[in-house]
Amino acid sequence: MGGKSFSAATGEVAPAAAAAGGAAAVPVPDGVFTKPPFVVGNKLLAVASFDQRPHAATVVAVRGEDEGPGGAFDEDAVYYYCHYVGHDRRLDEWVRRRQCQMYSASAEQEVSPRAAAEGKGEGTGARRATRNLKRRYEQIHNVAGNLEDLPEIDQKLEKEHEENTKVKYIQTIHFGRFELDTWYYSPYPAEYGQASHLYVCEHSLKYFKHRQSLLAHRERLLIRNPPGDEIYRGEALPPGAPGAGKYGAPAISMFEVDGARAKLYCQNLCLFAKLFLDHKTLYFDVEPFLFYVMCERTPEGEYELAGYFSKEKNNPLNENNLACILALPTHQRKGYGSFLISFSYELSRCEGKVGTPERPLSDLGKVSYRSFWRKRVIRHLASNKGSISIQEVAETLAMLPDDVVETLQDLGLVSYWRGQHIVNATSKVIEEHCKLLGEDNSIQVQQDRLIWTPRMWPPNNN
Repeated sequence: MGGKSFSAATGEVAPAAAAAGGAAAVPVPDGVFTKPPFVVGNKLLAVASFDQRPHAATVVAVRGEDEGPGGAFDEDAVYYYCHYVGHDRRLDEWVRRRQCQMYSASAEQEVSPRAAAEGKGEGTGARRATRNLKRRYEQIHNVAGNLEDLPEIDQKLEKEHEENTKVKYIQTIHFGRFELDTWYYSPYPAEYGQASHLYVCEHSLKYFKHRQSLLAHRERLLIRNPPGDEIYRGEALPPGAPGAGKYGAPAISMFEVDGARAKLYCQNLCLFAKLFLDHKTLYFDVEPFLFYVMCERTPEGEYELAGYFSKEKNNPLNENNLACILALPTHQRKGYGSFLISFSYELSRCEGKVGTPERPLSDLGKVSYRSFWRKRVIRHLASNKGSISIQEVAETLAMLPDDVVETLQDLGLVSYWRGQHIVNATSKVIEEHCKLLGEDNSIQVQQDRLIWTPRMWPPNNN
């Protein structure tokens, strides 16, 4: 950058700066700050909203070139949709043109401490991550991995997915008492899908572009809970009570909603969930699915949506007990993800069969399930003295035997003898694993509060 600095506040850079990866300089109308207009595919430096620092980014889309007096050079009317290099797609966002500058390696090191450290070679040597360690870090922290690490067929599907969902127009939503930043693209109808802000009713999940429309809808709304059967009504428990978790258990209700009977609600739920899920493909074909909607009961008697999971109904060909799961960002870090997974297994137990989540699992899903399985299996082994078979573990926990074996392999507690896998762990080893797990601070399903009988649902004729 020839020694010129970049201001994170204004996004200005001296005209003498040279482009090393962006578009070539072009004549600029009088009165407009000199900066080349970027096009899709250009690399640039953009000030990110998540830390107010410039980061290397790729231009995914451009808008506003015909809206301002400066045309493509207008500092305020033109926005670039940026994907920050090395960051998850949930951070992609529209950035005003005046907060962008041409990219060069020297410019990035000058304005980005992280890039400068990497340029100086810090963090290399003994601390350099191997390929396997890097992949493990990405799984734990939900960092987007490299496309080339995937199998060829998955690379093709991932490229198609990214192309179809590359631009997130809806940036924020008003939902009940919350104002939320969205994470990913969701295929709302065009009139709403390209709005930067939406109002979503916390009861019906119907969406609006204007606040007054939402208020009018609320006044007409008669039912303020999910349109299904309340099959679980948990009791609020204080901290320290059995099954209450570290911070106590709130009053939780679970509703079973049939996608065929409450089609519009379930479609709205899927559209809403897609704002926070990257690889979700179920939006409109909801009839073959059941949705188990989790709500917190407020002191005022309201039902506040906290999360849900779905599963396919009447499918004898698989043992999937969960298709999609989401704990809303407003209710994360409360143990609700683990509670929803546990609830899906509780339903499988009531059905008298084993269950497993639908594959493939996302990176975050793999981490969540592996953690859940380890805790369940280790604590079950600790509570059973003497030898126990993998089949017995699977039947008691309603887990697929293959999932039990995979979990024991991760823990190094399984052997292969005479053509079958067996549990291979002494009581001392199991005790050590229990110590590593620590206290069980998860919110438990109160089995006596579940009122549910398995049934066959009428076939979907659509």
